[in-house]
Amino acid sequence: MVLWIGLDDTDSLQGMCTTYLATELVSELTKDYDLIGYPRLVRLNPNIPWKTRGNGAICLRFSKGVGRGTVIGEIANQWIRSFARARGRDDPASVRDRVARLVEKRSEFRDPSTNPGFCILPEPPRAALYWKAVRRVVAKEEAIREIRTSRPDIRSALLPRRDPVGDAESRRGRLRERNGSALSVDVQQLRLRL
Repeated sequence: MVLWIGLDDTDSLQGMCTTYLATELVSELTKDYDLIGYPRLVRLNPNIPWKTRGNGAICLRFSKGVGRGTVIGEIANQWIRSFARARGRDDPASVRDRVARLVEKRSEFRDPSTNPGFCILPEPPRAALYWKAVRRVVAKEEAIREIRTSRPDIRSALLPRRDPVGDAESRRGRLRERNGSALSVDVQQLRLRL
Protein backbone atom coordinates (compact mmCIF):
# COMPACT_ATOMS: atom_id res chain seq x y z
CA MET A 1 0.00 0.00 0.00
CA VAL A 2 1.29 3.42 -0.91
CA LEU A 3 0.96 6.41 1.40
CA TRP A 4 -0.56 9.29 -0.58
CA ILE A 5 0.41 12.62 1.01
CA GLY A 6 -1.27 15.79 -0.14
CA LEU A 7 -0.41 19.28 1.06
CA ASP A 8 -1.33 22.81 0.16
CA ASP A 9 -1.48 26.45 1.17
CA THR A 10 1.74 26.62 3.16
CA ASP A 11 2.92 29.74 1.34
CA SER A 12 1.95 33.37 1.07
CA LEU A 13 2.66 36.30 -1.22
CA GLN A 14 5.41 37.29 1.23
CA GLY A 15 7.31 34.00 1.14
CA MET A 16 7.61 30.24 1.32
CA CYS A 17 6.53 27.80 -1.36
CA THR A 18 4.55 24.57 -1.09
CA THR A 19 6.91 22.91 -3.58
CA TYR A 20 9.83 23.73 -1.27
CA LEU A 21 8.00 22.01 1.57
CA ALA A 22 7.52 19.01 -0.74
CA THR A 23 11.31 18.90 -1.15
CA GLU A 24 11.71 18.93 2.63
CA LEU A 25 9.22 16.07 2.95
CA VAL A 26 11.01 14.02 0.31
CA SER A 27 14.31 14.59 2.10
CA GLU A 28 12.82 13.57 5.45
CA LEU A 29 10.70 10.61 4.43
CA THR A 30 13.20 8.99 2.06
CA LYS A 31 15.26 8.16 5.15
CA ASP A 32 12.77 5.34 5.86
CA TYR A 33 10.59 5.06 2.74
CA ASP A 34 11.01 5.11 -1.01
CA LEU A 35 9.47 7.74 -3.23
CA ILE A 36 6.92 6.07 -5.50
CA GLY A 37 6.51 7.74 -8.87
CA TYR A 38 7.28 11.38 -9.32
CA PRO A 39 6.13 14.21 -7.05
CA ARG A 40 2.95 15.68 -8.51
CA LEU A 41 2.01 19.30 -8.86
CA VAL A 42 -1.78 19.15 -8.75
CA ARG A 43 -3.52 21.98 -10.56
CA LEU A 44 -6.79 23.17 -9.05
CA ASN A 45 -9.51 25.68 -9.79
CA PRO A 46 -7.63 28.77 -11.06
CA ASN A 47 -10.63 30.99 -10.28
CA ILE A 48 -10.38 30.68 -6.50
CA PRO A 49 -10.03 34.29 -5.29
CA TRP A 50 -7.96 33.48 -2.18
CA LYS A 51 -5.22 31.52 -3.96
CA THR A 52 -1.61 32.61 -3.54
CA ARG A 53 -0.62 32.36 -7.18
CA GLY A 54 -1.77 29.70 -9.68
CA ASN A 55 -3.66 27.42 -7.25
CA GLY A 56 -1.82 24.14 -7.11
CA ALA A 57 -1.19 21.54 -4.43
CA ILE A 58 1.41 18.80 -4.05
CA CYS A 59 0.94 15.03 -3.98
CA LEU A 60 3.77 12.73 -2.87
CA ARG A 61 3.64 8.93 -2.62
CA PHE A 62 5.82 6.83 -0.32
CA SER A 63 6.19 3.12 0.42
CA LYS A 64 8.78 0.37 -0.08
CA GLY A 65 9.90 0.51 -3.71
CA VAL A 66 10.10 -2.59 -5.90
CA GLY A 67 12.67 -3.05 -8.62
CA ARG A 68 15.32 -0.66 -9.71
CA GLY A 69 14.85 2.95 -8.72
CA THR A 70 15.49 5.82 -11.09
CA VAL A 71 17.53 8.79 -9.89
CA ILE A 72 15.28 11.82 -10.30
CA GLY A 73 17.28 14.43 -8.42
CA GLU A 74 19.51 15.35 -5.52
CA ILE A 75 18.70 16.96 -2.18
CA ALA A 76 21.49 17.95 0.23
CA ASN A 77 24.06 15.82 -1.64
CA GLN A 78 21.80 12.74 -1.49
CA TRP A 79 20.48 11.10 -4.65
CA ILE A 80 16.71 10.82 -4.70
CA ARG A 81 15.37 7.70 -6.37
CA SER A 82 11.85 7.09 -7.55
CA PHE A 83 10.32 3.64 -7.89
CA ALA A 84 7.57 2.71 -10.34
CA ARG A 85 5.99 0.11 -8.05
CA ALA A 86 5.62 -0.52 -4.35
CA ARG A 87 4.99 -3.40 -1.96
CA GLY A 88 3.96 -3.77 1.64
CA ARG A 89 1.39 -2.06 3.82
CA ASP A 90 2.18 1.26 5.46
CA ASP A 91 0.00 2.91 8.07
CA PRO A 92 -0.66 6.64 7.50
CA ALA A 93 -0.09 7.18 11.24
CA SER A 94 3.53 6.08 10.75
CA VAL A 95 4.42 9.39 9.08
CA ARG A 96 1.75 11.73 10.46
CA ASP A 97 3.90 13.34 13.16
CA ARG A 98 6.85 13.86 10.83
CA VAL A 99 4.69 15.46 8.16
CA ALA A 100 2.91 17.63 10.76
CA ARG A 101 6.23 18.81 12.19
CA LEU A 102 7.50 19.93 8.79
CA VAL A 103 4.21 21.58 7.81
CA GLU A 104 4.16 23.47 11.11
CA LYS A 105 7.84 24.43 10.82
CA ARG A 106 7.80 25.60 7.20
CA SER A 107 4.33 27.08 6.69
CA GLU A 108 3.97 30.85 6.41
CA PHE A 109 1.83 31.34 9.54
CA ARG A 110 2.58 35.08 9.72
CA ASP A 111 0.24 35.68 6.81
CA PRO A 112 -3.40 35.55 7.95
CA SER A 113 -4.54 34.23 4.56
CA THR A 114 -2.28 31.16 4.72
CA ASN A 115 -4.31 28.08 5.55
CA PRO A 116 -1.94 25.05 5.55
CA GLY A 117 -3.34 21.58 5.40
CA PHE A 118 -2.14 18.07 4.68
CA CYS A 119 -3.65 14.63 4.38
CA ILE A 120 -2.26 11.12 4.35
CA LEU A 121 -4.31 8.42 2.67
CA PRO A 122 -3.56 4.74 2.02
CA GLU A 123 -4.97 5.08 -1.50
CA PRO A 124 -6.09 7.91 -3.77
CA PRO A 125 -9.60 9.33 -3.63
CA ARG A 126 -11.81 8.85 -6.67
CA ALA A 127 -10.96 10.98 -9.70
CA ALA A 128 -14.43 12.56 -9.62
CA LEU A 129 -13.50 14.38 -6.43
CA TYR A 130 -10.40 15.87 -8.06
CA TRP A 131 -12.46 17.12 -11.02
CA LYS A 132 -14.88 18.81 -8.64
CA ALA A 133 -11.91 20.62 -7.02
CA VAL A 134 -10.71 21.77 -10.45
CA ARG A 135 -14.09 23.23 -11.34
CA ARG A 136 -15.41 24.66 -8.08
CA VAL A 137 -14.94 24.96 -4.31
CA VAL A 138 -15.18 21.67 -2.43
CA ALA A 139 -16.20 22.13 1.20
CA LYS A 140 -14.58 19.93 3.83
CA GLU A 141 -17.89 18.20 4.59
CA GLU A 142 -18.37 17.30 0.93
CA ALA A 143 -14.85 15.88 0.69
CA ILE A 144 -15.39 13.80 3.83
CA ARG A 145 -18.71 12.51 2.54
CA GLU A 146 -17.21 11.64 -0.86
CA ILE A 147 -14.31 9.69 0.59
CA ARG A 148 -16.41 7.90 3.22
CA THR A 149 -18.87 6.87 0.52
CA SER A 150 -16.21 5.45 -1.76
CA ARG A 151 -13.80 4.13 0.91
CA PRO A 152 -15.34 3.89 4.38
CA ASP A 153 -12.21 2.28 5.88
CA ILE A 154 -9.87 5.19 5.00
CA ARG A 155 -8.20 7.12 7.80
CA SER A 156 -6.05 10.20 7.30
CA ALA A 157 -4.20 12.97 9.08
CA LEU A 158 -4.62 16.69 8.69
CA LEU A 159 -3.44 19.96 10.10
CA PRO A 160 -6.67 21.87 10.66
CA ARG A 161 -6.85 25.59 10.09
CA ARG A 162 -10.03 27.19 8.70
CA ASP A 163 -13.32 25.44 8.33
CA PRO A 164 -15.29 25.16 6.15
CA VAL A 165 -13.00 25.66 3.20
CA GLY A 166 -15.45 27.51 0.99
CA ASP A 167 -17.13 29.90 3.43
CA ALA A 168 -17.27 33.65 2.84
CA GLU A 169 -14.92 34.57 5.70
CA SER A 170 -12.27 32.18 4.38
CA ARG A 171 -12.57 33.69 0.93
CA ARG A 172 -11.90 37.13 2.33
CA GLY A 173 -9.05 35.80 4.48
CA ARG A 174 -10.62 37.14 7.69
CA LEU A 175 -11.00 33.97 9.70
CA ARG A 176 -7.87 33.61 11.81
CA GLU A 177 -8.13 30.35 13.74
CA ARG A 178 -4.53 29.30 14.35
CA ASN A 179 -4.30 26.26 16.56
CA GLY A 180 -1.36 24.61 14.75
CA SER A 181 -2.06 21.15 16.13
CA ALA A 182 -2.03 17.91 14.18
CA LEU A 183 -4.74 15.34 14.70
CA SER A 184 -6.19 12.15 13.29
CA VAL A 185 -9.51 12.44 11.57
CA ASP A 186 -11.62 10.30 9.31
CA VAL A 187 -10.64 12.14 6.15
CA GLN A 188 -8.91 15.21 4.80
CA GLN A 189 -9.45 18.95 4.65
CA LEU A 190 -7.26 20.83 2.21
CA ARG A 191 -9.85 21.80 -0.40
CA LEU A 192 -9.30 18.23 -1.46
CA ARG A 193 -6.31 18.44 -3.73
CA LEU A 194 -5.12 14.98 -4.63
